[in-house]
Amino acid sequence: MKQQYQSYEQTCNFLQDCVKKYPDLISIESIGKTWENRDIMLATISLNVENAHLKPALLYTGTIHAREWIGNELAVNFIEYLLKNYSSNPKVLQTLTKNTLYIVPCLNPDGFEYSRSHFSFWRKNRRDNGDGTFGVDLNRNFSVGYGKSSNTASNVYSGPEPF
Repeated sequence: MKQQYQSYEQTCNFLQDCVKKYPDLISIESIGKTWENRDIMLATISLNVENAHLKPALLYTGTIHAREWIGNELAVNFIEYLLKNYSSNPKVLQTLTKNTLYIVPCLNPDGFEYSRSHFSFWRKNRRDNGDGTFGVDLNRNFSVGYGKSSNTASNVYSGPEPF
């Protein structure tokens, strides 16, 4: 089943190919590094992408939990659909003319790759907690609703402090 889903490297290569094919519609940038030094990639999609920051925006993030591989796939397929159909689908054209879509296909590349190669039920990132355990549940690491947990081995460990 793992072969049915792209690796993070394949996703990054796909994004780079999209920029080459559709330079006026998509730009990509790293919005940070992971614990294992992977880039967290952001795709900005809009008609006339240079002015994207001037339009109303929507943010889509995929694969915040490492084992939810489908989030990355959905994001990649959504990007591909938008880019291939903007010139033939009036709704897509209207959306990209009036708005900007910010898409992070995989918010948790380290955990995602670990779950693909070691333990498919892995949920967290790969942060070294310093006590022999690894990972923070990124979905519970926001300042709103943050609940401090001291059990670093827990699947829902929210980290030492909010993001």
